[in-house]
Amino acid sequence: MDASKMQFVGTGEGIGMGETAVLKVTTDACDACEGVHDDESLAYGPAALHALADGLFARGWMDASAAAFEDDRAAIVRLARGIGWNEDSIEPFETAALGDMQAFIRESFVAGMPHAVLPIESLYTMRGYDGETSAKNLRTYLNEPARHMSVVLSDLAVEAPEAFKSMPDHLTIELEVFCLFVEAGNASAAARFAADHLSWIAGYRARLLGVRAATGIDRRLSEQARESCATGAAFADAALSLIEAYLEASLAEAGMPS
Repeated sequence: MDASKMQFVGTGEGIGMGETAVLKVTTDACDACEGVHDDESLAYGPAALHALADGLFARGWMDASAAAFEDDRAAIVRLARGIGWNEDSIEPFETAALGDMQAFIRESFVAGMPHAVLPIESLYTMRGYDGETSAKNLRTYLNEPARHMSVVLSDLAVEAPEAFKSMPDHLTIELEVFCLFVEAGNASAAARFAADHLSWIAGYRARLLGVRAATGIDRRLSEQARESCATGAAFADAALSLIEAYLEASLAEAGMPS
């Protein structure tokens, strides 16, 4: 998937959720968090989140060049080091090759594959935004999280790419919206959005660990494919952990609850 297709369209005039600010979309990691915190290391966050949103979760790395993948990897590792991860924690990012990530994405993020675990919030939560868990909030496409995300996007006056119109609560879209708030310097909106739409990542991460185990014994795959999937799964697990760590650190720096 071409990265250019991941750009939001629209005026971007509305900040949504009762906040007022002017959205400024930027890929400059050093300016991205201006107004949110003073820690330069945390300013690397949006660049890393954009790389993961577009490359990993939106499957952009399936068509990426080796050079583009290395650029994304560098942004991710820069954030991990910036927030204090040790070399053992960073190792999954540095050992995975582009081919490993493509093998993992093919098995995990393509609908219909035996071990697919699509990163869509509606599939991993039964909580409604009234705080209730009930039969009406079953884990299905276009459930309450998707409907709420549609409202958020409308309030922001932006439109998701065509490929995501039927799944506005895809993790790619949610990470990009979080970055919009951060890049706009709107910490309170970022905090509320993270609470509303990114708390499911921990449960999703657990599901991915199950996929890692399943692909490791899947005789449908060659030994090399199983090894590549395991390496890619380790990268994805570390990526989700990094996202959680960045959310917690950036919101704490801004004096907001995570």
